[in-house]
Amino acid sequence: MFKIIAMLIFLAVSVQAPVYISVQAEEYFIYDQNDNRDPFIPLITKGREKSTRLSDVRTADDITLEGIAWDPGGSSIAVINNVIVVEGQEEGDVKIKKIEKKSVTLIINGVETQVGLVKKGENYEEE
Repeated sequence: MFKIIAMLIFLAVSVQAPVYISVQAEEYFIYDQNDNRDPFIPLITKGREKSTRLSDVRTADDITLEGIAWDPGGSSIAVINNVIVVEGQEEGDVKIKKIEKKSVTLIINGVETQVGLVKKGENYEEE
């Protein structure tokens, strides 16, 4: 008897229970660049022409300085050829000598070279 009453209650509740279907509209965010880099586009891409390893670097022409996270306390890092580097790091014929606010000094095959950040197709100048 108990089972029959429980079954009738279950059926009564399930028949009257509303069914909810969740439908969400897709929302898109459009980034207004205002001459800035779009943060949603990765810096590292597959279609790269230059080397992506420092060990393949032979001259300063093989270097692409992509960014600097400068720390006045001395823990600065730079992104060179898609590789995150720190001062003193050596790989192949390349040694990272100094990371400054807007440039990196490297030693490539014993030749000291300074590579600066580029902004809008020109060398980034100190303010």
